Amino acid sequence: MGEFDEFITGLMEMEVGGKQLKLDVRIKDKRKIKAVQGIGQINEEALEKLDNTFLEILKRSYPDEKPDALEAFYSKHDIEFMKTFYVAVGWATEESFEAKKKD
Repeated sequence: MGEFDEFITGLMEMEVGGKQLKLDVRIKDKRKIKAVQGIGQINEEALEKLDNTFLEILKRSYPDEKPDALEAFYSKHDIEFMKTFYVAVGWATEESFEAKKKD
């Protein structure tokens, strides 16, 4: 077994909406998300790009599920999904979200 074999799967686990998700997250996904963040201002176009990227991740991770069901799940839990994802990849902390809430 190689030193970095544990990273081959690319699976990331997180809990959203009471469901334990196992997501197949790739570097290109993270780059797309970071590119939207780099725009600075989150507008409708930026949110649509984020939503599309997160839906791509969900659909790739759960190919046997109905796309409509995944979209409905994401639509119901979109903010929680984004926040949990950002914390899981280390781009934010729960505390930083709480601080922004107070502002």
